[in-house]
Formats: sequence, structure tokens, C-alpha cells
Amino acid sequence: MESKCVRKKRHYDALDDIMHNIAGHAFSDDDFKKSKYELEVVDAEFPKGVISMEETLNNELPFLSQPRNCQWRAINAENLNLEYSNFYNEKEADMLMSQCEKEIIYNVGELAKVQMFGKWIDIPRKQVAYGDEGLTYTFSGKTLPARPWTSLLLKIRDQIYEATGYTFNFVLINR
Repeated sequence: MESKCVRKKRHYDALDDIMHNIAGHAFSDDDFKKSKYELEVVDAEFPKGVISMEETLNNELPFLSQPRNCQWRAINAENLNLEYSNFYNEKEADMLMSQCEKEIIYNVGELAKVQMFGKWIDIPRKQVAYGDEGLTYTFSGKTLPARPWTSLLLKIRDQIYEATGYTFNFVLINR
């Protein structure tokens, strides 16, 4: 059985756009007027009976293939304008957490240390960054490279885009 796999890559013409996203700001696609999508088609042979990660996720976590029906709530106060929603119900969140525990690879060794008061110490939690190729995150004297998106994280990111219109190119995961 022969399948075509499509990988989507986003290219940015302006380094400024990347730096704003790394700093934690999200922009809608309209804000990225200089960006473009490039599709790369890859031929892949899947032996009979073997299913792709995409099919596995669709079978085990079917809600990842469905649009989210978000009911947005607002909190407004002085210098605060926050909209939020329960994006996943408790059962879905538990299933996602379980899948993340199987899939997420946390940093170890030198990548799991930070500099404090001139000394290198172990980060007191598990940590890893995932994102678009070439992105990094710097804090406490340490620069973390972004690992390539997992299938699960891409599905979550795409659902967030569908619900909000904001594109994210990086996530920092702490456990």
C-alpha cells in the first residue's frame, strides 16, 4: 500500500516575526503578510497492516480530528482583558496527558541545567521545547533548541488555530 505524506512548512521572511512569537506573542495569519506555505510531498511505503501515527491518533483520540465548540468567557479588570474556554473536557484532557507522557521526550544532561548565581544547577522539573525548525528559547544562561513537532502536538496546535485564528510556532513544556 503506497501513501503520500504531506509536510507543511512555514517560512518567515522577517526575523522580527519569529522573535515576537518566541517572546510569547501570537499573531493571526493576516499579521504574517510576508509569510508563505510550502508543501513538500514525500512518497512513503507502509507495509500492509501497519498504520501511521496520524491514523493511530485518530483512532485513540478521535476528538483531535473534530472542531472544538468553545464557549468563551471573559474576565475584565483594570489592565486585564482575558478570554478563556475549557478547550478539552476532563476525560479528553486526561487522555491527552496520557498520550503526552508516552510521546514527549524531555531534556536531559546539559540541556536540563540552568545557571543561577554563577553556578550550573539541575532544573527542578522536566522541561522541553517543541517548535518550528530553527527556533530556540533562552533563559538563565541556557539556550534550548526546539525539537520537531510531534504528531500529537501538531494536532493540538492546529485545533487551537481553528478555534482562535492564532498560529503558534513554539511550545515550552514543563512537567
